[in-house]
Amino acid sequence: MVDFNPARRLVLLAAALGALALPAMLVSASIAPVSAKSRGNTADKLEQSLMKLDPAERISQVCDLSAMKALGRDADYKKTDRVLIDAAAAPKVTGDKVTGDGGALRLGDTWFRFSFACTLAPDHMSATDFRYKVIGPIPEEKWAEFGLWR
Repeated sequence: MVDFNPARRLVLLAAALGALALPAMLVSASIAPVSAKSRGNTADKLEQSLMKLDPAERISQVCDLSAMKALGRDADYKKTDRVLIDAAAAPKVTGDKVTGDGGALRLGDTWFRFSFACTLAPDHMSATDFRYKVIGPIPEEKWAEFGLWR
């Protein structure tokens, strides 16, 4: 069984995404154009950050990022700003497939529970597919139990 630790994951996700923060801010603020070379450098930095993680943590981060991308394409959930695939229950990892029903996403001031299936590339450095179903809101009195915040 893979050990998922939500508090540790948040710290590691921040470190892994730190390499992306500056280029993303530059793009959104239109301060400087982003060339194909700099996009490649950003992808390289993300890959290097992921390689530093233990395999279980890498799986969590890859599926969390894939969830954010999938939710960003959904009109109902595109404003989601946080995702944890293992907030309410540990996911099950079988080969290149990660499944669970304990995911949490934050939309505005509300956390919602979701189930998911995340298909990983053979090297577990990216996801090839992410499917989800939003189950419903998580009551605020459960947030502390699941490591969620406002």
